[in-house]
Amino acid sequence: MKSKPNILVLVAALALMLTAHGQAQTTNPPYLAQFPSPEQIKADVRGVDAMETAAKQGGIISQLRQLISLLAYSQKRIDSQFTPDEKRMEPEYRSANYFAMQPFVGKVTGADKTRWFELHTKYEGDLWLRDEVFKKYFTPELRRTVYTMLKVPVPTGSAPPGSTLAPLAAASNVSSTDSAIASANAVRDRTVAGMELGKLLRCRIILSEM
Repeated sequence: MKSKPNILVLVAALALMLTAHGQAQTTNPPYLAQFPSPEQIKADVRGVDAMETAAKQGGIISQLRQLISLLAYSQKRIDSQFTPDEKRMEPEYRSANYFAMQPFVGKVTGADKTRWFELHTKYEGDLWLRDEVFKKYFTPELRRTVYTMLKVPVPTGSAPPGSTLAPLAAASNVSSTDSAIASANAVRDRTVAGMELGKLLRCRIILSEM
């Protein structure tokens, strides 16, 4: 007996393929028309300084590159079945990611090297930041459909400090540790870089009293 198709997934796939941000459907799949170019990301995304800006821009571009593949896989298409536009945009994002981070990769030492590792690692996996990109560049319909295709819930609430496209005024003096704690709390993750939040906070208290 043949299994019935998942109606929700079929409807989501149809919406995903038809959505084109009210523009001429010049890409295949049409939703790629809403993906921001590397130039748009560079113009719209800023951190508190040059290092965080590079890490944040590179992280977003890297996540968009991965998203092209994830959406194709959700439609049961493997790499060899990617469309010409998917095959074109994926390496464009990869190249842009390299050039965004090139000023810092292998060129920082000491505390800067540690901070650079923390920043680019954070933003390459920051799903709050990715959702900020969705909200800015995608139609609400496409944003919802993307989450349906990825089989994850649509995030609610505001992004934590550091996970917005531009630095929050109140977050300009927030340390990378504070931002990591805020992000962990937002997703109910009780660890930061593998250390429990309670232990991390106690370490900070001890250091502040020395």
